[in-house]
Amino acid sequence: MPSTTNASAGPKPGKKKGRRARLIVIVLVLAVIAGIGYGAYWSVDSVRASLPQTTGSIQLDGLDGPVQVKRDGYGVPQIYAASDEDLFMAQGFVQAQDRFYEMDVRRHTTSGRLSEMFGKSQVKTDEFLRTLGWHRVAKEEYDSKLSPETKKYLQAYSKGVNAYLAGKSGKEISAEYVALGFENDYKPQQWTPVDSVAWLKAMAWDLRGNMQDEIDRSLMTSRLGPKQIAELYPEYPYSRNKTIVQEGAYNSATKRYEQSASGTATQSSTSGAAGTGLTDGVEAPSSLQSQLGGLSDVLDQIPDSAGLGPNGNGIGSNSWVVGGSHTVSGKPLLANDPHLAPQLPSVWYQMGLHCTTVSSKCQYDVTGYTFAGMPGVVIGHNQNMSWGLTNSGVDVTDLYLEKFSGDGYLYDDKTVPFTTRKETIKVAGGDSKTITVRETNNGPLLSDRDDELVKVGKKASVGTAAPDRGDGYGIALRWTALQPGTTMDAVFEIDKAKDWTEFREAAKGFQVPSQNLVYADTEGNIGYTLPGRIPVRGEGDGSLPSPGWDSKYKWTGYIQPEELPHEYNPKRGYIVTANQAVVGKDYPYTLTTDWGYGTRSQRITDLIESKIKDGGKISTDDMRTMQMDNSSEIAKLLVPYLLKIDVDDPDVRDAQQLLENWDYTQNPDSAAAAYFNSVWRNILKLAFGNKLPKELRVEGQCLTVDPVDNTGPADEDRKVRECGERDTDSAQPDGGDRWFQVVRNILKNENSDWWKAPKSRTDKATHNRDELFARALGDARWDLTAKLGKDIDTWSWGRLHKLELKNQTLGTEGPGWLQYVLNRGPWKLGGGEAAVDATGWNAAGGYGVDWVPSMRMVVNLADLDKSQWINLTGASGHTFSAHYTDQTDKWVKGELLPWHFSEKAVDDSTSDTLVLKP
Repeated sequence: MPSTTNASAGPKPGKKKGRRARLIVIVLVLAVIAGIGYGAYWSVDSVRASLPQTTGSIQLDGLDGPVQVKRDGYGVPQIYAASDEDLFMAQGFVQAQDRFYEMDVRRHTTSGRLSEMFGKSQVKTDEFLRTLGWHRVAKEEYDSKLSPETKKYLQAYSKGVNAYLAGKSGKEISAEYVALGFENDYKPQQWTPVDSVAWLKAMAWDLRGNMQDEIDRSLMTSRLGPKQIAELYPEYPYSRNKTIVQEGAYNSATKRYEQSASGTATQSSTSGAAGTGLTDGVEAPSSLQSQLGGLSDVLDQIPDSAGLGPNGNGIGSNSWVVGGSHTVSGKPLLANDPHLAPQLPSVWYQMGLHCTTVSSKCQYDVTGYTFAGMPGVVIGHNQNMSWGLTNSGVDVTDLYLEKFSGDGYLYDDKTVPFTTRKETIKVAGGDSKTITVRETNNGPLLSDRDDELVKVGKKASVGTAAPDRGDGYGIALRWTALQPGTTMDAVFEIDKAKDWTEFREAAKGFQVPSQNLVYADTEGNIGYTLPGRIPVRGEGDGSLPSPGWDSKYKWTGYIQPEELPHEYNPKRGYIVTANQAVVGKDYPYTLTTDWGYGTRSQRITDLIESKIKDGGKISTDDMRTMQMDNSSEIAKLLVPYLLKIDVDDPDVRDAQQLLENWDYTQNPDSAAAAYFNSVWRNILKLAFGNKLPKELRVEGQCLTVDPVDNTGPADEDRKVRECGERDTDSAQPDGGDRWFQVVRNILKNENSDWWKAPKSRTDKATHNRDELFARALGDARWDLTAKLGKDIDTWSWGRLHKLELKNQTLGTEGPGWLQYVLNRGPWKLGGGEAAVDATGWNAAGGYGVDWVPSMRMVVNLADLDKSQWINLTGASGHTFSAHYTDQTDKWVKGELLPWHFSEKAVDDSTSDTLVLKP
């Protein structure tokens, strides 16, 4: 058990934070007086007991030498140790001090054990997670794939977490345990290395690529034809928005030997075959619609484990690097801001890991953003180089239709038995439930996890070669993360890489999730590389579910690391990654059919080019300013058309005039931004949203439509009332930059069928573009009148576009008073959909903020102590800590904090020092 001396809970909060804490205490007292317990009443002692000791000393069994933990005024720790094992043991201890409840929820998520904490409401989620088998795969990974050195570090990290837990009751760990009634009888299990490795599976799930697009395209077939669906998924605009790799290289051969998807050596062609699983031009039947709609519903219930949240266009990350020829310092600058769903606490935990002397015994001097629950640094810099990540968006998931046959499934006209396993789900306050997980050679059967999914399409039109459908088809998932990999090895290797060669070699092991990695070093070099386990398909391109019974559609192997795109010191002097296409159409493999459409990346490119033209130089603050650019690219396209519309209603005309002389920036106080975004939302709804099937439309939006099976002319007597079924943050049209491209492609065609909208109770039918735009201008006026008032002088984008930070468990499901205690906000934000300052919102669901730049950083390779960073919230996961959300106000304003790296700079900024002793 740890022993302590001179304990302190850290610096006292400022006046504003203290006032908030006092208000919360008053709320708790009133709750107790009123008898509003939530599992157990809270006392002031209960809610403050978990605040960590940050000064003095603590004795930890297992350390080889003393470790210093130096925290700055924001509670951000820098750890100093003399060996790798002590360094990572201390990392586990310190992260558990600040974030153990978050870590505990994460491991219950990755192991499919949420019901053990939250009861029967989570059983279906656990069933799905057990079917995926993240924790099982993580154990295989730990047992058979990871290096001895990595295992040693994971064991040390686990030892540190467990040293923190030793002898502690629930209330001494986190206030949430008190709220759940775990104060006396809940004992967290020992942390294990597999708990850390499993977190990588959750991260991979949230960054899995185009699986939702694959589902949505299939669902669209009930209402739209193949030409219409193609128009809603247009080709990437290569001529307008530049790819990441422009001067880079990849090695390729027409044929080569490689490891196959099953692990055996096979010879495969470099061609990514065209064609899809579902027959081109054939409507998916209503029963298949039900199946895929049910799958989408299940996906909506899976926790956003890594914080990504909705998985649509416009969501992603920005990272770019500018070489020294274009910077004030003469050395590179590297910026990164991953876009994830807002969480409290933030998904990121800032810290530094420093060996007192870098040597073979202690190899690390690294700082940056970590995941609580996992050792190492995920994004940041060491003493030699810096790196950033954005999601590549490559397609690493495929859905397969499976034909059942007796106790098995068909594969090349033969019946193959399922692989099965039993999973028992323990339920807090209820009986355990045992499920059977079935797998085909393509992967686990997701269709077993939803009642609707079991009733597979009895009329599924998949082509004449399909087997008799009998009782229907199942849906299996093939996903690269369900095979053991080496990403954990790669994290440690990247953290200590000294140069581009070591960095690229380390990155090869970063198999899942596949990420865009940008690089800069203190010698002045910049680079980009795409690592990842990326499949090569036989037939099919992954855009629609494939026939699992036909071996021609199996994965034939993976693209080899040397064949993946990379770029080093390009002549242009900078590299931009923001989820756009990685390479042009001449690349010999199909990486995905669903790139982001490059709106943010091209805006960043234009900002860089405008700065460096005529020899201009870029500073650290210029990089920060670029991160906060909130220009609306879709407004630049549409406003000239909107201003030409003749408007009769004087109130609508007043609103329309807001768009005159608007500079297209989406500042929080902008009335023009508020009005335009409402107009955009209504254009999408009228032109596209009302024509989509119910499975894609927002929940609660009801329309009178022709029945799906109506093949004749419109018949008013046959029309049915049909309500949307999709969650607000994942409904379509979401307004991401795919929709920018859709509208751009038809904008000059005034009579496109998309501009035709039926009459409503208050509006006439529209027959062309200008009529629909006029109707959207009016609808937006009345929408904002209802939300913001009639006086347009009081309108502002920030009043609509608000950020609320919520505790991801009790902050969303607990009683109102408890949500007040745990949650923070709202904040009025600028920025918007597909802007560089990507404060995303779903146009189908409303204006609220659904995803954000979850952190921002700018690394100065000329002087690492002049680097800057910020987190969305704060270092602490404890609601009563001064560091719960102490960075948020600065984050909202676009400010960055000093990022101290050298020991002197760290010492000068240290507020608290804790010594961990053997």
